[in-house]
Amino acid sequence: MIKNLFHITLITYVWKRYKAIIISTLILFFYFWLIAKLHEDFVSYGHLNDDKQYIGLSFFLKWLGFLTGFIVYFIFNSRFLRSGNRLDSNKASALGVLGTRDNHKNASSDLDGNARQSDPFEAIRNKKRLRSVADFIIEEKGSNSE
Repeated sequence: MIKNLFHITLITYVWKRYKAIIISTLILFFYFWLIAKLHEDFVSYGHLNDDKQYIGLSFFLKWLGFLTGFIVYFIFNSRFLRSGNRLDSNKASALGVLGTRDNHKNASSDLDGNARQSDPFEAIRNKKRLRSVADFIIEEKGSNSE
């Protein structure tokens, strides 16, 4: 039972993490299969009618279709991987993996200017002293007793 639970957990983890890549790969394989079947039908049609005038062009279009599908697949998945890496680094910094404030400043210095301007926590990072709710309560009770 534990082995089955482990397998289900592993499959769920892989699916959630790589769902876009898995689906795009299946779509690419289906696209390759469809292009190959269409080309095979055209070639068999050309042989049946003894019309071999466009057979060379059909092979060129077939490989051009394969190349186009692969380029679209590569662009889609490279964009997904880049955004996934950025997401992972944001999660790491949010969890405190980067550690000290200096490391966080170094990590945030890698961001472009637009991201730095839209950071809502920049003012908090630059404060000398942060006050919590408890500090406000202590100050309020201290001023009331006087």
